[in-house]
Amino acid sequence: MPTNREAAHEQRGARPGAPTDRGGPTLTGRGQWPSTRARLLWAGFAEVERAYGLLTDPALAPLLPAVPPAPAADTAELPALDSARQRLVDELGRTADPDLALLALVRLAEASTVIGGSEPPGTAPTAEPAAGPDAAPADADGVGAPARTLARLLRLEPDAEPQDAGAAHTEAADPDEAELSAHRRRLLAVLGASQALGDFLISHPEHVEALAPAHAWDAPGQPDAATTLHDAVDAVLANTPTPLSEALTGRAISALRVAYRDRLLAIVADDLTSESPLAHLPTACGA
Repeated sequence: MPTNREAAHEQRGARPGAPTDRGGPTLTGRGQWPSTRARLLWAGFAEVERAYGLLTDPALAPLLPAVPPAPAADTAELPALDSARQRLVDELGRTADPDLALLALVRLAEASTVIGGSEPPGTAPTAEPAAGPDAAPADADGVGAPARTLARLLRLEPDAEPQDAGAAHTEAADPDEAELSAHRRRLLAVLGASQALGDFLISHPEHVEALAPAHAWDAPGQPDAATTLHDAVDAVLANTPTPLSEALTGRAISALRVAYRDRLLAIVADDLTSESPLAHLPTACGA
């Protein structure tokens, strides 16, 4: 019986050999794709030219290597992708909808940079970081937590060898790298499965941290849902005299909604990346 992720690949027309959670994509010749277009098609992208445009979008520039210049020759073939973008394509190909996941990732990168500061990681600021009720605190160089988190997650170790079918989900030897790999996988899975949750992350990029394995629903030390929601509201209403003003009530409701979606992210990521969706069902239902 196919899993939910395998069924999703079948629904969008994936063919044998396309990237799946059970191994890397099927390569030809000496382990190379015949073309960028072929790689994107086999990854499951429906709109190849649009996907290439998003992969080279300026919003990803601070997070990925510089885009190589396009060849001067007038050709219908898409320019080659660098190693980091190739691996990103392969990982996006493991999601239910690569087109949706990539578009959301680019929008999230743009939102993270705006909230965290206008400069790429590692550069000096030229302007004050954006401010607002949902803005994350900026680091000393003007770049906040959302941009830094996304930059760490998109470091895809381009020189690493693809996994084979017998080594599905083999984690890196470095515990930190294993954590980042799982975090990235959970993020891309959610972006490719739910436009609503993708929009939530774009509005609140600091909540990318909610998709870390350490924040999984059944991870050790995680509070239950009732405690999480109560604490979110209490942070707004603590020591506030009654009756509550309309504005304060609205802030409390907003905090409740954000806390709810934060935990929903963990539930959805757990479900989408579970090795055995049926075995995970009791946990998801209990959530």
